[in-house]
Amino acid sequence: MEARKHKLVLLFFLLFILQGIFIISKAYASEYQQGVEFKGISKIAYNREHKYWLICTFSGEILSYDGKNFRSYGSIGKEIRDAAFFRNRWLIGGGRTLLEFYPDKAKFVNISSDYNILDIECNDEYCLIYADSPEKTSYTKLLKYDGASLSDLTEEIRRAERNWIREMIWNGEYWLISVDAADEMHVVSGTVFKYDGKNFREIMPPQGGAPLIAWNGKYWLIGKGDYLYKYNGIEFEKIEGSKNVRAYKLAYNNGYWLLVGFTSVIKYDENKNNFSVVKKFPYPSDYFPVKVIPAKGYWLILYDIGGEPGYAIAKYDGKAFEFIEYPDLMYSYYAWFPIGDIAWNGEYLLIGTYAYRSNGREFVRGMKYALVKYDGKNFEDLTQEFVKAIEKEKIKTSLNIKENNNGFLIIIPLVILIILLVIYKKQR
Repeated sequence: MEARKHKLVLLFFLLFILQGIFIISKAYASEYQQGVEFKGISKIAYNREHKYWLICTFSGEILSYDGKNFRSYGSIGKEIRDAAFFRNRWLIGGGRTLLEFYPDKAKFVNISSDYNILDIECNDEYCLIYADSPEKTSYTKLLKYDGASLSDLTEEIRRAERNWIREMIWNGEYWLISVDAADEMHVVSGTVFKYDGKNFREIMPPQGGAPLIAWNGKYWLIGKGDYLYKYNGIEFEKIEGSKNVRAYKLAYNNGYWLLVGFTSVIKYDENKNNFSVVKKFPYPSDYFPVKVIPAKGYWLILYDIGGEPGYAIAKYDGKAFEFIEYPDLMYSYYAWFPIGDIAWNGEYLLIGTYAYRSNGREFVRGMKYALVKYDGKNFEDLTQEFVKAIEKEKIKTSLNIKENNNGFLIIIPLVILIILLVIYKKQR
């Protein structure tokens, strides 16, 4: 009888050990099994009201920067993709993560772990959130968060089995949302929805790809089909001379529009209704425009270079177009560092890079990354200060955020083991 008890206790003890090993190996596999590991800066955002930056990483670290000093708030342990300031807090989203962050209290509040967050855009009353389902990444969601509850608006913009949101822009009165849709035959059509917080209205008939949309403070510029259109919230005006002006990004700055495409950069002077070519790339082009940043007196255009694991930044001041020469700290032996994000605060830009490893091959030496400040002329390296702030915070207690039920799974066999030991002692 005693031998049986000893065997039973030993069995459950082994069960406990094996279950712990399983959970650890499962967590390790989820991070590395896909063969791709990211390290570095994923999101940079500026709070104009309180005048500080929020900087997030692929590893989940969250830091603020006031122009002089960094402050680390630790890591949420999940990849961060976007962040937006809403009332008195930040909304932070990423892989199966949507949470509130109160920097004055260093407090995190979980909202949802059901979605992969792709984009967050907020006004004073609520936020619109573009996400996808972790189970079916091709089935995207449009969510709304008002500070108290999260609601699903996906059916309001659904026009086919699969839908993708290209842009969501608030002009102070209403939103325009550009949407792509694909049916079972993979026929893609695009449209634009107007949303005032209560009702959705489709303002363009579905045809072709998702329209380009941009707001300049007075009217919308919308690229649809072969033409550009002005939209004042009520009616459309076709812009003469815009036929076959192919663009992928639209932006307004310094009194004129910049239309950035795969093979050209075009300046549009609305007062003269004149289109002029700023830069022409040979066809087919290896320069894919990712982001256009209006700065003070000039533009920065972020390009993804086809065929190389890196990015290039071009500068245009209204007269000259040139590619910026990176400092050595932003260059690896393969190519320019991939850029996680770049943002402007009215005085200077912050540029954050990242590194990644795919199937054992590092695309940036030593998996290093950089954070730099750029004032239009000079770069300033902030990387060491940034990393020191992260390492200093790691010494402190980790954030108290419930990530999953792995702890609960470990407790079950432990409780059983303790009960068996108590019974064993009583029967001795």
